[in-house]
Amino acid sequence: MLEHSNLSDDIYTNIFTSVSATKALLLFHGYPSKSPITKKNYDIAKLVHTTLDIDSYLLHYQGLGSSKGNFSFAKSIKDSISFATSIAQNNKYEEIYLLGHSWGGLVALNVADVLQCRVSKIILFSPFSLVPPDKQLEALLKAEIQENPDTLKAENFALIMSELQAIRTNHNPRAIIQKKFIDSINIKIIQSDHDHQVPMALTRDFVNNFNKTPEYVEFDTDHSFVENREAILNMVTQFLQ
Repeated sequence: MLEHSNLSDDIYTNIFTSVSATKALLLFHGYPSKSPITKKNYDIAKLVHTTLDIDSYLLHYQGLGSSKGNFSFAKSIKDSISFATSIAQNNKYEEIYLLGHSWGGLVALNVADVLQCRVSKIILFSPFSLVPPDKQLEALLKAEIQENPDTLKAENFALIMSELQAIRTNHNPRAIIQKKFIDSINIKIIQSDHDHQVPMALTRDFVNNFNKTPEYVEFDTDHSFVENREAILNMVTQFLQ
């Protein structure tokens, strides 16, 4: 196993690779993803590589984790797509898997929308599947700015609102899952059963919008997926093997 990190254009990536691996897992974390336990699902990236010989790539969005610069919801999508495209161009990989947690679920589905037939499996943890209407979005954004003033600045409120409104129109997960290519991908969704950020009712509705119903599990964990972590790790490895 070769573990290394890469900092390119201010974007930091944890990378686990081996000469023999023919599959790759790309991991997209949530926002702001500050858990010192899961570390943006670093433990999953490492475990999948060591137990399944799958190369793992964990991207830190610009302005979060070990990446430099300022965070932007739109840029997290753009940078993730660019990064995933570069990985997919490596002919070494016969299959590409995606894992998205919360905001990373929206990111992963947008990556899938670009890579399409190159992706064979997607696993989502309590995915952020809907940018809410403006009134609700304003309230949520104000709360986020108050809670995370180091990454979201109050003076940028109007800009961030505009950014999220554009994402609702141009990067809507519910529109992506209606596309034909999605039906050929093996998808598993694990929903926290006491999640205050992504309620179960929202994810149940999301699941019902697929043309081909994905595997869906409601599990006893928190939004950060820290509780019952070992069981979550087992579910991931079983799905990807």
